[in-house]
Amino acid sequence: MKRTLSILLSIITLLSVFILPTSVSADENFDEVDTKNAIAVTVNETQYKESDLTFTKEEPMRTYKITAEEAGVYRFYANSSEIVGMKAYLFKPNNLNPTEYIKSSSLNKETRNGGFDITYYLAKNETVYLKVALRDVYYYAGRKFDFVIGKKKDLIAKNGCIYESRFDRYFVVDNYINKYQSLTIENKINNLPVAGVDEDAFRNCRFITSVNIPSECKTLQTYCFDGCYNLKSVKLAEGVEELKYYAFQGTQIETIYLPKSIESPDALEAMLNLKTITVAKDNPYYTAVNGVLFTKDKKKLVRYPARGPRTYTIPNGVETVCDSAFKDSYVEKVYFPNTVKNMIGDVFHYCERLKYVKLNEGITSIGSSAFQGCESLSYINIPSTVKDIGLCAINDAGIRSIEIPENVFKIDGYSIYNCKYLDAIVFKGKRTEISTDAFRKIDVKTVYGPKGSTAEKYAEEKGINFVSTTLEDGEKCTKHHYIETECTKIPDCMNYGIFKTKCAICGKAGSNKKEPSLNHNFADEVCKFCGVSTTKYVNVDFNKTYSEVVPIPVSSLVIERDIIFNVNKDGKYFFNISNLSDKVLIDATIMKNDIRNIHYVTECANKSFKKSYMLSKGDQLKLRIRGLNSTGEYYNQSTYKYYEPIKFNYKITCDHIYKNTVVKPTYVSGGYTLHKCSTCGYSYKDKKTAKLKLQKPNGLTVKGGKKSLTVSYKKVAKATGYQIQYSLYSNFKSVKTIKLTKNSITKKTITKLKRNKKYFVRIRSYVVQNKKTTYSSWTKSKKAKTK
Repeated sequence: MKRTLSILLSIITLLSVFILPTSVSADENFDEVDTKNAIAVTVNETQYKESDLTFTKEEPMRTYKITAEEAGVYRFYANSSEIVGMKAYLFKPNNLNPTEYIKSSSLNKETRNGGFDITYYLAKNETVYLKVALRDVYYYAGRKFDFVIGKKKDLIAKNGCIYESRFDRYFVVDNYINKYQSLTIENKINNLPVAGVDEDAFRNCRFITSVNIPSECKTLQTYCFDGCYNLKSVKLAEGVEELKYYAFQGTQIETIYLPKSIESPDALEAMLNLKTITVAKDNPYYTAVNGVLFTKDKKKLVRYPARGPRTYTIPNGVETVCDSAFKDSYVEKVYFPNTVKNMIGDVFHYCERLKYVKLNEGITSIGSSAFQGCESLSYINIPSTVKDIGLCAINDAGIRSIEIPENVFKIDGYSIYNCKYLDAIVFKGKRTEISTDAFRKIDVKTVYGPKGSTAEKYAEEKGINFVSTTLEDGEKCTKHHYIETECTKIPDCMNYGIFKTKCAICGKAGSNKKEPSLNHNFADEVCKFCGVSTTKYVNVDFNKTYSEVVPIPVSSLVIERDIIFNVNKDGKYFFNISNLSDKVLIDATIMKNDIRNIHYVTECANKSFKKSYMLSKGDQLKLRIRGLNSTGEYYNQSTYKYYEPIKFNYKITCDHIYKNTVVKPTYVSGGYTLHKCSTCGYSYKDKKTAKLKLQKPNGLTVKGGKKSLTVSYKKVAKATGYQIQYSLYSNFKSVKTIKLTKNSITKKTITKLKRNKKYFVRIRSYVVQNKKTTYSSWTKSKKAKTK
C-alpha cells in the first residue's frame, strides 16, 4: 500500500512538473541565474515584504539579489492557496562558478499550500540569489501573492545545521550546507539536548558526504536525508533510538552499525545500496547474522540488505519473515527452512531479480504485495497450509502456472494481477472464496478445479475455459492436461528455461518443457535484471591499442550494441571491426555537443567494417552494430534459444596525418626525412642520406731534431682538432698519441724522444657534434730520425 501511495505521489509530482508549456517552464536553464537584472534586496531585523507580486506570461520568473546587513537565519517564503505551480531556487556565489545551486522549495511548510519556503543562514554582508519561478503561467499569470523575507530569531545556525528550540529540546529543522563536507550534528545547544532531525531537514542536499549522529539525537524523521546522493557513511552514536522510513533513501550508504539503543530501524528498508548490517552485541532488540538483521531471539528475519548476496538461505529456527524483509533487494534465490510459519506483508515486494523461492509447509498466509513486481520469478509454490492470499500478493510476476491449495479459503482482490506469462490456474478446493477482481490483466487460457466448485463458477462468469479435475471412483485420466510447475533451469535475459510439467487433473509427471528467455529490461541503457549495458564508452587513447571481444545483448526486439568513442585530439581516426556475423548493419554517427545529424552513414558489413573519419577534439563517434540473421529473426522457435550474440573485435588506430621535416646530414650522423603524425605522435624516417665525410690533413712533413720531431700539416677547416701518433715501428706498435684540440694548430714539436732513433708519424682530424666524435682516416705515415 505504501508503494502504491508513493507511486501516486510520484505521478502527481511528475504531472505538476512536466505537463506544462515548455516555453515558460521554470526548470529551463535551471543553473542559469540572471544576476545582471536581479532585484537588489538588503535585509536585516526588519522583514522585507513585496506585496501584490505577480508574474506575466512573458516574464514567468524573477531573480532577487539578497544581501544581509546582519548575520542570522532568514526565511524566504510565499504562501498561496491559489498558485500551486510556484517554485523558488536558492543560489550562492562561488569562487569556481558564478553561482551554484543550493536548494529549492515548492511548498509553504507551515500551511502546506502552494508557494515556497526556504530557511538559510546568512553571514554579515553575505549575498545569495533567489530565483522565483511560476511553472504554469497560463493558469496563474497575474495572480497576486506576498513574498516575504524574515529573520528568524528563534533559530540557531551552527556548522551547517539550523536548530529550533521546542519543549526544552532542540531539533535540526533545516541546513545551510553549500560545500562538500562531513557533517556532525551538535549533541547539545545552550545546554539543551538536540533530540532529533526533522522531516526533510537535509533532503536533496548533495553536499553531505558523511554524517555523525550524536547520543542525544533520539529520532531521525522520515525523509530527513532523502536524496543526499553523495552521502556514503553514517555513524550512529549510542543513544539513537529511531530511524524512520526513508530517512536515508537515495544515499550511497553501503554499511551501517546499529548501536545498543536502536529500537526502530525502519529506514533500512529504503537503503538500496546497503550491503551489510551490523548490530551492537548488547542491543536488546536486534542482532545481525552475516550482515542480515534479525530480532534478538533470531526467530524473526527483519531486514535483508538490498545489495546482499544474490543467493540466501534463511537460517533454521526462523519462524517469521517480517514485512518488507527483502523489499526492493537484488536477491535472486531464497530458500526457506521448515521452521517458518509466517510471511508478513510485502516480503519480496519489487524484488525484480528474484528468480527462485521455495516456500515451506507451515506458512499460513501469502500477505498483501508479498511477490508484487517479481518479474523474474517464474514459479511460486503455495504450501498446502496457506489459508489466504492477500491483496496484490502476486502482481507483475513471471509465473507460468499457479496451484491454489484446498485450505485456501479466500483470494483477495487483485491477488494475481498482470502476470503476463500465466497460462493456467489450478484450484484444489471446492469452496475457495474468489474476489471479483482476484485475477486481473492476465491472459489465462484455462482454469482447473473440482466440478461444482467456486472456480468453475468464476471461470464461467469471466468467460475462461474451465476443465474439471474431478475423477469418479475408478475413473482414469485419459486426456492429460500438462501444466508447467517447478523450474529446473531458470530462464534469464539470454537463455531459455526448463520447467517440470504435470497433469493438472491426475498429477502425472510429464516431460520437461523449454520456455523462452525473459528478455532484457533496459532502463537508462542498462538491463535492470542482468546489468548488461547496450552502450560502451571508450576514451580514444593512442598510447594503447584497443582490441577486445564484446558480446551484443540480445532481445526479441533488437540485437545491437552502441560504442561511443570520446575524441580528445583533432585527427583522422581509423576504425577496424572484424569477425562480425554474416549480416550486420552498422550505423556511424558523429556527434558534436550531443547534437546529431552532423554526419550519418549506414554500412552493411560482411565479416568486417573499415572506415576513416576526420574528427575534432570534443567530438563523439557512435557506432551502432545491429545484427540480422539470415531469416531476419532473432529467436529460434525450434531450439527455444536466441541466436548467439554477435561477437566482434574492434581496434582504433590513427589514420595518420603526417608533418614532414627534412633533417640534414652531419659529420656524426646521416640525414633523413622525418614523418610525424600531428594526432598521435607516431613517426618514422625515410629518404636517408649518408653522414658527411671529414677530410684528413694534407701536406704532412716530419723533421728530426735533437731528441725531437717537428710535425707540420695543412689546416682542415671543418675539424675540431687533430690526433698525432708516433712509434718506433712502422706498424705503430707501442704507439703514443697526442691530441690537439684546436683546428688552427698546424705545427707540433714532439720532445723527450730517444737519440738517433727513426720514428714513424701519422695524423688524422676529428670533429665533435652533439657530444659525439667522428674521425677522418689516417694519413700515410712519414718517417724521420732524431739527433
